[in-house]
Amino acid sequence: MNAPCAAHPERDVDTLARALAAERDIPMAWHRLGLAYALNDRTNDLLSLADEAANHFGGALVFVHNVAKDLCCRREWSAIRYLAETIPATRREHAVALYYAGCEHVVAGDHATALTWFHRFKQVVLSDFRSFPLDEPAFNLIFRQGVLVDDVKMTRLLNATVVPARKAVTFVGPVPDGPSPFVAAHVVDPRYFRRFAGELCAGHRAAGLSAPLHFHVAAADDGIAGEMETLRAAYPDLALGFGWEAPGQWNHPVYYTCARFFVLEQLLDRYGRPVMTLDADILPGISLPRIFDAARGADFACFETGRDEPASVYQASIMVFADGGRSRAFIADLSRFCVAKLGMPPALSWMLDQAALYSVLTQRAADQPDFRFVALDKALAVSLDDAIRELATAEEKLAIISGR
Repeated sequence: MNAPCAAHPERDVDTLARALAAERDIPMAWHRLGLAYALNDRTNDLLSLADEAANHFGGALVFVHNVAKDLCCRREWSAIRYLAETIPATRREHAVALYYAGCEHVVAGDHATALTWFHRFKQVVLSDFRSFPLDEPAFNLIFRQGVLVDDVKMTRLLNATVVPARKAVTFVGPVPDGPSPFVAAHVVDPRYFRRFAGELCAGHRAAGLSAPLHFHVAAADDGIAGEMETLRAAYPDLALGFGWEAPGQWNHPVYYTCARFFVLEQLLDRYGRPVMTLDADILPGISLPRIFDAARGADFACFETGRDEPASVYQASIMVFADGGRSRAFIADLSRFCVAKLGMPPALSWMLDQAALYSVLTQRAADQPDFRFVALDKALAVSLDDAIRELATAEEKLAIISGR
């Protein structure tokens, strides 16, 4: 969904209607006619077709979603806006049009306006969320994308008295040192530590990493401290540091992805230098010092994608946090934001960490012009895909996360 679709859609409704009459068992024939109705501003015909298609291929909501997603892919924004204006508010499909109307502003970089559309989407969906197919993958994705992003000022207000206490982190061993202006950190859960820590150490050693390398394990079990010392002994040439926290209120995959925000301030205190966090299942494809040099002078840096899904615009895979007042306030807002939504089921809150990045960075751009953000993809002239190497397939990651 990052670029307009290559094929130009057929807009002649009569031609497509005849094609559908001859190919009623072919889903694409229904979709093409629905797309043509939308491109010709024929909302009522699209909804009637969706109701008819629901009897053959599934729900009308999913049918309209697929049409709207195709319009978004093709950057047919006027057609999406027309759907948002003309689909009756009494129909669930109205929520789909509101979401994709917000995506127009994400692509344009007008994130404050995008948030107003996503707020409208959220109001519709949450007013009767049990009527929406939250377990249907396509709708689940836009539900998470549209519901998780939020207004940071409201989040601050709601959480003014419920910000979690400073995490009780147990550090293992002395503070490692290294001739580097930054520390690299992986924040993991016990399963990820046991699966990837050795491979990560081997990869960093092969890359000649001289910076301190810290592992923080969230929801640690009794054996983790000993395994940390074993890893330290296996890689004496790395400046390894370790810390862990006991299981707490939340012990699920979404918490583990957000845990880096909750311990960052302590890492800044412990090491006295900027912290570069990296996902636990990747190795950088370019040197960490090169990434850090690109982020020099920034309060925060990460890769930006240009995608139209809000919680995918700013990627959490590699992030650089300065050690300063603006950066620490940024970390505090990220933490507050995540705390507000950690009680949601993980299936509905996956990507919360990146929703926090989108929401808080949008607020900073609007209200704090002195906050300096660096998009690493632009500073390095390298995309995220080219900057990292995945250590596991999506299937293996899912198996680890689900405990299989």
